[in-house]
Amino acid sequence: MGARAELRSRRPTNISGPGAASRPDVFLHAAASMSVAPAHCVVVDDTPSGVTAAVSAQMRAVGYAADSDEQALRDAGAAGILRSLDQLPRLLDLD
Repeated sequence: MGARAELRSRRPTNISGPGAASRPDVFLHAAASMSVAPAHCVVVDDTPSGVTAAVSAQMRAVGYAADSDEQALRDAGAAGILRSLDQLPRLLDLD
């Protein structure tokens, strides 16, 4: 199965709630619920604490800098930066 088909076959998991996205265990639970290894996950987050949590969970972290500090996201470990979610397919080499 190609990367595009694989991505489309997965349901995105939305993590919400106070402090939820700043805890690696929450990201690991989301990956386990989709039967996906953490190394095959991509987390898009707009906070340095969320990026740090994703990196701690051994996931690829992408910083969403539409309204956030790009350098703070990079310093937290973001592998890439988005200013628009329209950029995500290109960042993941899916276009």
